[in-house]
Amino acid sequence: MAKELSQASLKALLADLQNALDANAEQTAQAQAHLDELRVAHAELAQQAAVLASTLGRKYPDSEVPEVRSDEGALVEPSVFATLSRTEAVHAAVTALSGSVGVATPESIVEVFRRYGRTENRDSIGAALSALRTQGRVTRLSRGRWVAFESRPHRALS
Repeated sequence: MAKELSQASLKALLADLQNALDANAEQTAQAQAHLDELRVAHAELAQQAAVLASTLGRKYPDSEVPEVRSDEGALVEPSVFATLSRTEAVHAAVTALSGSVGVATPESIVEVFRRYGRTENRDSIGAALSALRTQGRVTRLSRGRWVAFESRPHRALS
């Protein structure tokens, strides 16, 4: 009788162990599938980064996307840039672009935003540029070409 109990107990333990292994195998398969998805997403992001770098290289062959600095001249960290209001972030980007490449365009502002992890589109940037223009903080040189008011070139008197 004791021998039968121990065999029954062993069979039950073996069944429990098999169930645990099956559950672990399912979790492992799910984790592997998630890891595969992350690898695909990483590859897609790397490809997008390469395209952006290539685009920047064509648009600004002798320069990189400028570092964004505060009004006091301190380098703005991406985590701080992400906390700025949209209008303040656009002003910081226009100021940085005005100082480095001479003029800011909505496309170049979008590129600065992407570098710093922001997702605003051209329409929202256009709205912020309009607000900044009303406040006298930026000026439009021509269609789609903006500079920070402080860096506006002066016209020679003739």
